Amino acid sequence: MLARAVRSGFSLLELLVVIAIFGILFGLTMSGIQSARGSAARAQCQGNLRQLSLAALNQESSKQHFPPSDLNIPIAGQPGRSESYPWTAQLLPELEQSALWTDMVARMRIASPYQNAPHTGLATVVKAFVCPADSRLNAPLTDAEGNTAAYCSYVGIFGDRVMMKDHRDRSQKLGIMSSYRGTKISEITDGLSQTILFSESPPPGRWLLGTWYLGTLPFEELWSTRPCRKSNMIDVRYVASELCRGPFQFGPGRLENLCDTHHLWSLHPGGANFAFADGSVRYLSFSAVDLIPALATRAGGEVAELP
Repeated sequence: MLARAVRSGFSLLELLVVIAIFGILFGLTMSGIQSARGSAARAQCQGNLRQLSLAALNQESSKQHFPPSDLNIPIAGQPGRSESYPWTAQLLPELEQSALWTDMVARMRIASPYQNAPHTGLATVVKAFVCPADSRLNAPLTDAEGNTAAYCSYVGIFGDRVMMKDHRDRSQKLGIMSSYRGTKISEITDGLSQTILFSESPPPGRWLLGTWYLGTLPFEELWSTRPCRKSNMIDVRYVASELCRGPFQFGPGRLENLCDTHHLWSLHPGGANFAFADGSVRYLSFSAVDLIPALATRAGGEVAELP
C-alpha cells in the first residue's frame, strides 16, 4: 500500500493572505513611525520657540524692554543713514551666537547685507530659527534670482490690523513687536501669558523673503520685506507683482502659495506653535482662529480663554 504524500508549503491563497497581513502590519508600523516623527518635530519646534522667548525675556531683563522689531543704529559720518538689525539678529548674543553678531556688525560697515561676500552670515543657518518640520531650511536656499540665504520659520507678532483706516484705535491693536524702541513689560496690560510674542509661519524661500538676516528689500516688495517677517494680518499686501488680499487668518497654508506667507500657519498637522511673552509655548489648533487677533495685541483689553 502506497503512503500518501505529505503536502508542504503554502497554497496561493494562503500566501496572499500572509502577504496581506504583512502589508497591513507594515502600513501600521510606518504610520506609527511618521506620527512619532511628527510629534518629535513639533516638540523640537516648541523647544526652539521657548528658547527664543526666553532669549527675549533675558534681553528685557537687561535692557528693560523686549527686542524691537528693528534696531536702527546711525552710521557714523553718514547723516540720515542707519544700520537695521531685525529681532532675530538682536537675539544672537542670547542664543550663544555672539561671534555671529559681532561679525554681522563688522560686515555691515563694508557692503550691502544682500551680498553673500562679504556677508557670510546671510547663508549661515541658525538652528534656533528653523522648525525641524521644514527640512528645506536645514541648509541655505538659492532662489530663482540667484540669492543664497538662510531662512527663518518664525515671525514676531506686530499686532492685529495695525494699518487700519481709523487710526484713532491704532494703539489698541499693537503687538509686542510693533515698537521700534522695544516694548516694556508694563505696556503689556493684557498679561504676558495672554500675549503672543512669536509664532510659526513657514517662509517661501523666494526673493530673500523670510531670511533671518538684515535689512529691507526693494519697494516693490512692500510690507513683507523684513527678515523673519512680522505678522499683523493687514488686509492687503503686495509681494513682488502679486496682490494678496486678506484678512490673513490663522489656518492651513501651502509653501507654493506666496500669499500664505502673510498669515500664521505651520507644517505641523492641524495647527501651529505659539510662544507667549511669559516664556510659555502652546500648540493651538486651527480651530482657535478667532482667538488669535486678541492674543496678538498687547493692550487690547480682550478676554481670550486659551483651550
